[in-house]
Amino acid sequence: MVIAALLSSCHTRVTSGIGFTEEQVAFIQPGVTRRDEVSRQLGYGGLNRPQWQWMHGQAIAYVWQTTNGATGGSFFPMMNGASHRISWVQQTENAYCVVFDEHERVVRMGFFRASESDQLIAVLERWLKVPPGQRQDDSPRPSR
Repeated sequence: MVIAALLSSCHTRVTSGIGFTEEQVAFIQPGVTRRDEVSRQLGYGGLNRPQWQWMHGQAIAYVWQTTNGATGGSFFPMMNGASHRISWVQQTENAYCVVFDEHERVVRMGFFRASESDQLIAVLERWLKVPPGQRQDDSPRPSR
């Protein structure tokens, strides 16, 4: 028996934290953009603040979770005449990380996401080239 299914609805939404898009961070230029501008544009307080930091605040990460889901189509009719709906949900941790130099200018930045084999923290620590467990508290130092 051949089983066919069509997805009728697929969506991704932020379910924890505040996510960013490429357009929202396009203003950030390495060697030009300063920490205070990043804080002003992306946020420093409340929900809209970097949740993680490393290297005494020289690296910060804004973290959020997305939920992807789909529902849809029907299998070919089953023997009892009913049809089956398909649904799935996947949660993913995401981050936007920014590294500053000693003059508070952006050195590098990037979007990251957890994978099936790696937790988000491990992905970021490899990119930052810091030993595991070096993340500091969730209150980065204020902009100067």
